[in-house]
Amino acid sequence: MTFAVMLSNFAHQRMTLGARMLTGEALNLNHPSQLRIVQLIIRLSLIIQLIGAILLFIVLKPRLGIGKGIWYSIFHSVTAYCNAGFDLFGPSLEQFANNPYFLTIIMLLISAGSFGFLVWRDLLTYHIHHKLSLHTRFALTVGIIILILSIVGFLISE
Repeated sequence: MTFAVMLSNFAHQRMTLGARMLTGEALNLNHPSQLRIVQLIIRLSLIIQLIGAILLFIVLKPRLGIGKGIWYSIFHSVTAYCNAGFDLFGPSLEQFANNPYFLTIIMLLISAGSFGFLVWRDLLTYHIHHKLSLHTRFALTVGIIILILSIVGFLISE
């Protein structure tokens, strides 16, 4: 739904009331007039992926050159943000096992993409409403618990 709204915005076409209501329902919006949030979602996603691509390019440029480095940086930034799990290196990201900078960028992109748009909306509008939805509190709490348990598990296994 977000992609359909994005295409409609780029084409400068107004969405029908039915499409607006369907999009609002898919994004858990109270009123179809809140579709401005879709623009926030699109901008936020593009900004996060662009920053990720730039940070990955720092590592990939010396290895792959400028052209291939740009392509691989963009591809891996998008795939990490979308939690797709694809890579262009063959045996996964195994060759970066000793590169904490690269792995941290990938981890942050995966984390940023995994929270979802409703959580990002709540976090970005917290300064206005001064409250977080139950969904956001649950997602952040579970994310922190999983992070702590995985760190503890890693430290125990090492």
